Amino acid sequence: MREVLGMKLAKRPILIALTGVFTKSSDEIVARTAGFDHFVRKGDAPDILLGLISEVADRPLPPAA
Repeated sequence: MREVLGMKLAKRPILIALTGVFTKSSDEIVARTAGFDHFVRKGDAPDILLGLISEVADRPLPPAA
């Protein structure tokens, strides 16, 4: 995460954490604190991830930090 954010890209990527291991609500807080924009757990409906991808594809990317 730090490496991606430290790359000084022209546009900051939207970062989605996908996990089957870290499933507690506190794990989501850690992921978001690390810089992830979204958190999807194994077992979540596929529509959640597809909805995020659709949402991200329809909006401009935020500027790089």
